[in-house]
Amino acid sequence: MEVSIANNHNLKYKDADYWNERFAEEDSYEWLATYDDIKPIVKEALNKVGPKAKILQIGCGNSQLALDLYDDGFQDITNIDISEVVVKKMTAKHPHIKFVQMDATKLDFGKEKFDFVIEKATLDAFLVDSASPWDLTSKGSQKVLQVLENVKKVLKSSSVGSQGSRMEYQGGQVHQHRGCLGLLHLQVRGRGRGPCSGSMVRWWT
Repeated sequence: MEVSIANNHNLKYKDADYWNERFAEEDSYEWLATYDDIKPIVKEALNKVGPKAKILQIGCGNSQLALDLYDDGFQDITNIDISEVVVKKMTAKHPHIKFVQMDATKLDFGKEKFDFVIEKATLDAFLVDSASPWDLTSKGSQKVLQVLENVKKVLKSSSVGSQGSRMEYQGGQVHQHRGCLGLLHLQVRGRGRGPCSGSMVRWWT
């Protein structure tokens, strides 16, 4: 069943100007879950590669996730965000960690560069104007497909997933992107609900 988006106050989340204005005032905000919440499952995957694992975080915002991963021994981490404001702020605060302004639908890293790609709620921001999560023709779903195609491109073929690229979920909304994943032949593994009802944290290895 489709739902109306006429009064959807979340529509601002797809606007880069909104994020620039917000990040200009906001120092830190943690979407959905902290590193401690997802650490056991994330580390299980990362430990299969080791401390030299090359990590990409999509839509990093001003989250502390990159810092937590760095402090936990995974220091080869690249963080991208559409907002130039937050990239400048995070670079100034944490010059030892790489932050880059980049559109997740146009990853400019070349092929097979990363062992692990993670994001928290970034794909959800693309879908705020989609009336139905099952409508793969919507602009939001097409954006998600572009992101997933880029993720598949930058993941190393010899990464953790022995059957090729793998997407894992922690959260209660696994259904939202199954259609997109099927089109890209990515394997979905549901991992149950996160600490917030309906929350989603996704990573690819």
